[in-house]
Amino acid sequence: MHSFERRTHEQKNEDPEQDMTIDLFDRTQAMSWGVAIGDALGLPFETKQFGEIDEDFEGDKTYRPIRNHVFISDCPPGTTSDDQQLTRATMQALISDSGLTLEGQAKALVAAYKETTFGWGGTTKTAVRRLLAGESPTTSGRVIEEGKGAGNGVNMRLSPVAAMIVAEGRAVGDYLDALAGFAGITHQSSAVAQCTLAHVAVLCELLKTEPKNFDPDRIVDLLVSHAELGEQFFPEQPSPFDLKERFESLRDASNLTDQEIVDRYGGGACPVFHSIPFSFAFFLREPHSYRAVYDAINSGGDTDSNASIVGGLLGALNGMEIVPPEYIEQLPTAHEISTTQRQFEELLRKVGAR
Repeated sequence: MHSFERRTHEQKNEDPEQDMTIDLFDRTQAMSWGVAIGDALGLPFETKQFGEIDEDFEGDKTYRPIRNHVFISDCPPGTTSDDQQLTRATMQALISDSGLTLEGQAKALVAAYKETTFGWGGTTKTAVRRLLAGESPTTSGRVIEEGKGAGNGVNMRLSPVAAMIVAEGRAVGDYLDALAGFAGITHQSSAVAQCTLAHVAVLCELLKTEPKNFDPDRIVDLLVSHAELGEQFFPEQPSPFDLKERFESLRDASNLTDQEIVDRYGGGACPVFHSIPFSFAFFLREPHSYRAVYDAINSGGDTDSNASIVGGLLGALNGMEIVPPEYIEQLPTAHEISTTQRQFEELLRKVGAR
């Protein structure tokens, strides 16, 4: 056990029954692989609707090629997009700056933009173009057109930030302004701020929870309370949905059918007020199985981002034992991801020793 893992639980005065031997490195790796695997599995089916997809992912454990995609050219199996790319960029910025800084994250987004914008959403591209033009990261994510700027381009890259917060042994409440600033580099919208705080709070909780002690009501409580905390940010761009009510409706997720999840949460479309509760519904229904990822994909919508979010949640709670090794072996970017993971592990060690 690493010293900072013990320090994390002692400082936060967690439940004494909580297992003190939880391996943050194992959980962080599983989150990272979950994001990449979900991205690669879901990408070929992006924008397809419920009823148009019926893939037996559980049976053959292989990626599908991209054929006849609405937005992108044909690609080989295992191709990933912005979910994996920008999660890794977030991780690299945390490594470079030994923590979360607005300038470092903005710089990483610019570097990623210059590499490729494959799969990027319009809001993220617009914000990074502003950064390239010399604009400050405090204003680059401003929303000009009503109804825009609420996509899931922030939530897809949050998992490394949660791991760093846990390594530091600090509460999410200490990071409210920093997390809102992180979101605001690209998406200055109330809905995105609310979903950012809620998602990070849950990831931090999962990283410190033994799978056998998982409590879905606790997760919903965190989602609701942190959505409320997020309402103070970017009020000039209000959410068209009450996120607190949307998250509260997840109490019965374990009993929902695929069709009911689709109907309740906007078909899993990319705006956060649809995508995030949609993804959490599948996770809460199957918190210990990759079936949650497969079901999220087969239910349509923003399949790559939703699946990557679910994969990250599963990894945070269950660690590497839940990740199908076949998917790692078949992933073309596995070496690059693994290299960044090792570097990030060193950061977590350093942060935890402060």
